[in-house]
Amino acid sequence: MLRGRPYWTAIVLVLAATLARSMPAFAFGQLPLVSEDPSSPCRSTLDTAIAYSMDLVGPGHDSFGQQRFRSHLDMAAPLVQINYGITDRLQGRIAGDALLTTVAPSGGGFVGGFGDFSGGLKYRFMDQIDGLEYGDTCDPQQSEAPYGLQGPVSVSVFPQLSFPTGSQYKGLGSGGYSLEIPVDIAREIGNLYLIGEGNFVWEYHDRTSANEIQAGIAGYYTLSSRWELLGEQRLAFATSGRGASLWLMNVGADYQLNRHVMLFGAAGTSIAATSTLTPSYLTTIIGIDITVPVDW
Repeated sequence: MLRGRPYWTAIVLVLAATLARSMPAFAFGQLPLVSEDPSSPCRSTLDTAIAYSMDLVGPGHDSFGQQRFRSHLDMAAPLVQINYGITDRLQGRIAGDALLTTVAPSGGGFVGGFGDFSGGLKYRFMDQIDGLEYGDTCDPQQSEAPYGLQGPVSVSVFPQLSFPTGSQYKGLGSGGYSLEIPVDIAREIGNLYLIGEGNFVWEYHDRTSANEIQAGIAGYYTLSSRWELLGEQRLAFATSGRGASLWLMNVGADYQLNRHVMLFGAAGTSIAATSTLTPSYLTTIIGIDITVPVDW
């Protein structure tokens, strides 16, 4: 997403459900990264992102050294997110994916099906003075939208619900309802756009699963009117001490073909801060985003 163009800042993604309870819990946020973004599409703008992701997962062991799952391959083909600018500050999102995995009980063969479904609403309640919202092409400009504050940074909150529509037995879904509440703070400094995020993942449906706290920092650097580099680092840990603490590193780029179409891609890896589970050691994602104004 080129930060100077508001249509591309609307490419925000939903929680991609964890493919199995024993897997790492990082999920895609703003494609192609995990972190979200305070920016939102202009009012009456429809943004659709279609992506392919692949995750190579190493063997997982518990604290006693017993193997919990073998090395396997997980793919989302495709991962689809639909975002709509309800107002210049309020954005709606729904998302879902079709999954393929070689995790047990498939015995090494691919198992496919629909994954979990999710949806949420994002509200940006503060705009950076002379920041992104002050240079957009929305009519009127987003900085003029009511019910918001002006300050040194842009701030948003984005509660999202995940529904267990994927089969947990086949390794295609989480098996439970969950709620995540990311809060994002961003500041534009020249060609650099920095984002800090704190996120709470509440497994309210399954009390046996630990809740999570996630913290991350992401950056976008504009190279030209078409190219943008991006990267992030992120840490997740269980609130009750169960499960692995993971440190994620991710780098990528996006390329704007024209006003309505953009290509994106990224690759990342994660390191376990505990010995409970071995994290995924390679994650890649590529996709296309199509943005068009729609007046319902």
